[in-house]
Amino acid sequence: MKHSIEKFHEISSKAFDETSHYKFNKNIDVTDKYRKGRIASSEWVSKVVYIFMQKEKNLLTEFQEELNIQREKFKNIKEGDYKKGLLDELEVIEEILNRDIL
Repeated sequence: MKHSIEKFHEISSKAFDETSHYKFNKNIDVTDKYRKGRIASSEWVSKVVYIFMQKEKNLLTEFQEELNIQREKFKNIKEGDYKKGLLDELEVIEEILNRDIL
């Protein structure tokens, strides 16, 4: 199954193709109202896809913020192996998050 960002790119591309097709191809046998409806719908889809792609982009940032909140909570735990284990696990997760960013 495709990840949502891949689907969003696919939908965005299709909406762009449809918009272009109905805006610039005057040789198709459809009414002006139908043409306008297809263009309006494709443009709306493009806008909605953009909004959802931005939301997905922010998910990693929100996840990082949650890790930081958890790290702050760990400051109240007594020093020792348990606390070190908690912090080491967060470091492993952050390495995964940051691996593809650079």
